[in-house]
Amino acid sequence: MGCKTLAGPKSPPSPAAQRRYLTTHAITFTGEPTINDAYQQLNSGAVDAIVFDAPVLQHHLKLTRSTNDTLVGGIFNREEYGIALPTGSPLRKKINEMLLDITEDGTYDQLYSEYFGDNPA
Repeated sequence: MGCKTLAGPKSPPSPAAQRRYLTTHAITFTGEPTINDAYQQLNSGAVDAIVFDAPVLQHHLKLTRSTNDTLVGGIFNREEYGIALPTGSPLRKKINEMLLDITEDGTYDQLYSEYFGDNPA
């Protein structure tokens, strides 16, 4: 059968593209104010699936140890994130050094695995 109802964030990153896709595939979208509201919709059977940031969904599955929910497919829109600081912030050098250190010594991969499961990278 396929997904006919979908829950996700109330303000998706690219609403026009998402609306076109959902309309083309006859999928009803329910914008929820929080991810917890989307989970409630899924658990009650009000929606067939949730679309949200993969790490958040991975963390939820790891915490709940749910046997009823699973991630499907791959990441379909990889987003890049950054850290914003005021110009000249003394934290910039410290943050960059810390990120480099945890990447090089394996701490990043260990933390990723602990909170989200296997690192897809």
